[in-house]
Amino acid sequence: MTISIFIGIIFLFSGIFFLSSNLVSKGLRMRTQVGQSTLTKVLASLFCLICLVSATLQEYWYEEFWRLVIFIVFSFALFQLGSTIFTMKIWNGITEFARKRHLILSICFFALGLFLIVRS
Repeated sequence: MTISIFIGIIFLFSGIFFLSSNLVSKGLRMRTQVGQSTLTKVLASLFCLICLVSATLQEYWYEEFWRLVIFIVFSFALFQLGSTIFTMKIWNGITEFARKRHLILSICFFALGLFLIVRS
């Protein structure tokens, strides 16, 4: 199984997760509680940096769709973590968006997952 299919499956399961509003509410509540810890922010930032570096090590990394997806997702996560150092407004705004529009996010995750699997 290629990495593109594996990442596509992760996005498909994320789409299934976002279909249930109860699971989304519980998950986002837990995310908010855990996200206020400085240790969690540091560990998540290190993980994001490692993923970004490993996705961009290849010379023409931008030609593979899965590497581009990894780059965009983890860049967004790093921006979000960086913004929480100064204020929790962006973090809380993203949490509210995900809570209110979980069906839209589910459709986007399904589409991205299917696109990754088809392109591999």
